[in-house]
Amino acid sequence: EKNGILDSLEDKPIVGYFGALNSWFDAKTMEEVVKMNRDKYFVFIGAINTNEVRCLYKYRNVFFLGEVGYRELPGYLAYFDVCTIPFVLNDLIKSTNPVKFYEYISSGKPVVSVRLPELEQYSDICYLYDNAEEFSKYIFEALHDENEELRKRRMKVASENSWDSRVGDILKFVIQ
Repeated sequence: EKNGILDSLEDKPIVGYFGALNSWFDAKTMEEVVKMNRDKYFVFIGAINTNEVRCLYKYRNVFFLGEVGYRELPGYLAYFDVCTIPFVLNDLIKSTNPVKFYEYISSGKPVVSVRLPELEQYSDICYLYDNAEEFSKYIFEALHDENEELRKRRMKVASENSWDSRVGDILKFVIQ
């Protein structure tokens, strides 16, 4: 359910991100992608903890909304046409299983992410890029290549990876 806050941005597709903007946020690649996609809005939700993102401030199609309460996120996510995980692939990030991936796909929305090892197993339901050109190409594909079956598969994977589901798996293992 849209919260009404981004109604003024509904004339173009919205490419979104939520989560803290830290040193592992790949601002340089993001800037290249923003330049290649002037016909789209880029919306970032989360606390800014790095100066790297300053390079994005000058673009009219980029919006930083700051921190939003966890319960408020679905109202923003409803506007996103494509969700992103634009991280720098360092050793820390390579070993990460990003919770935001499951939050994004719980809505059935397409996700374009840097090629994280943990997400390779889901390459059939998301788009994994290696460079800015691929990132941009996959945003286009994600916007134009949506089918209901894929949406349902994403939501199913999200439900299988919910905390409740994970706790259930652990309990089964412990109780045996």
